[in-house]
Amino acid sequence: MMIEICSDETTRHASDDDQSKATVSTGGNTATRSLRLAGFTFPLKRAEDIERLEKAVRADSFVRKEYIRYVSSRVADHRNIPTHIRRVFSDRSLENYAYHGVSNPQYPRKAMKDYDIFTKCLLVAWEEDGITADELRASLIKATQKAKQHLSSARYYQRYREQLLEKRKASWKSKKLLE
Repeated sequence: MMIEICSDETTRHASDDDQSKATVSTGGNTATRSLRLAGFTFPLKRAEDIERLEKAVRADSFVRKEYIRYVSSRVADHRNIPTHIRRVFSDRSLENYAYHGVSNPQYPRKAMKDYDIFTKCLLVAWEEDGITADELRASLIKATQKAKQHLSSARYYQRYREQLLEKRKASWKSKKLLE
């Protein structure tokens, strides 16, 4: 089992060693760091990664313990849990989840309350900080709302940049035609 912290997107290979090892990579100029744990790179980037982690946590107690240990080490201030949830799950990975789920056929959302990685594991990880089930529920709801807001903003500004680029291209073409 290898735990690896890296600041780039390259795939790391686990060693055959049974002991947990942490390796920090200094390559890359990004400020965000990712962690590789039991075949998962945190923060999780896709909904498929959440599904795989859920299956692994339910099937393997060692993966469950490592996940709980990782999550519990990420919280310094329990009043800001949505921020800490975003360190484990990216906005894109939370896109298809809501705490109670949504059965709207156009925008279906899976129920987070049915997943151990969102409920039981997080409660165990943060029980020493005094987090209750109600506080966790409210924090998960807030985290999914913030994720949706971030994605909506990103889409808006992406469209804005594309429109701006089209206007610039049109102005460049008109200048070239005048010359």
